[in-house]
Amino acid sequence: MDEIEEASPITWVDGSEPPFLLIHGENDGNVDPAQSEMFAALLTESGGAVELLMQPNLIHDSITTSPNVKIPIINFLTELFSE
Repeated sequence: MDEIEEASPITWVDGSEPPFLLIHGENDGNVDPAQSEMFAALLTESGGAVELLMQPNLIHDSITTSPNVKIPIINFLTELFSE
């Protein structure tokens, strides 16, 4: 296995993953949104719980300061820890 394959989270999906909330900007210039879509699909196929939130105006560096993602994060964590 080469370093790139080993570093990819897709390589390690085996169905034992915890729930995931993936947040990605539709116009992200650093990471292709298709990577999050592929990761979400693979997690779903393996039986995992995953929510993919694609944000139209979100850029890679602003995810932690965007008001559009705070409520989905709070909702995800509230649901996760209320079980």
